[in-house]
Amino acid sequence: MDLQRIVGVTESTDFPPALKKVSSVGQYQKLNLEKIVSLKPDLILATEDGNSKDQIEHLREVGLSVLVLRTNTFVQIEDSMKLVDQALGPQGKDDGLKLIDHFVKAVELFKNRGLKRSPRKTVVLELDDNPLIVVGGKSFLNEAVSLIGAENIYQNAQTGYPRPSKEDVVAKDPDLILLPTFGKNFDSGNPQFKAELEAWSQYPSMKAVKNRQVRAIEGDRLLRPSMRLLEGLSLLEKAIYGSS
Repeated sequence: MDLQRIVGVTESTDFPPALKKVSSVGQYQKLNLEKIVSLKPDLILATEDGNSKDQIEHLREVGLSVLVLRTNTFVQIEDSMKLVDQALGPQGKDDGLKLIDHFVKAVELFKNRGLKRSPRKTVVLELDDNPLIVVGGKSFLNEAVSLIGAENIYQNAQTGYPRPSKEDVVAKDPDLILLPTFGKNFDSGNPQFKAELEAWSQYPSMKAVKNRQVRAIEGDRLLRPSMRLLEGLSLLEKAIYGSS
């Protein structure tokens, strides 16, 4: 896609780097509607789980076209890519279809490797620690863990991002606890991450603590449901199984 066609992005947009120079339309979950309207876009891309329904409706009421994407599963991510490709029109369509085909085939390769792994390591993906927020069953991240042959200990949670107690995590005793560093510089020595990582040392009986398997993992590529997710799967696979 020609990046010059993009007139506005959210504050957390950092890839490709050229988009950092594009006008900001506010935070991902709290858009600056006046700014968006002033940019007069032909198309607005939103997500079902990330953007306010009220804000989306307001944008539609003022005559703007909004395409709402669903990204809770890998199938939905693939479908969202197809919808965006169709919405952008014929320009670059062949390239778009090639990218989608590459995404599908690459995911299948991860899945085939994952099916051969035994025993499956158990994992917690911790997104925040105050309060504790982890990845649950209704999330593409849960599917990502399963694809590479591991098991999310909160895969049966009926929400995408449950808030268990640390005592519950201790009781489930995962093999690994991973902290994706979304929206921040990846540096496990960063004071904030260091504090989050060391907080688990209070539970020395846990396998993850005893085996020093509580660590940070670069999250920018893992937590964005796009083509970059393929890089994220490689990072996750390496973090859990030491392979790529």
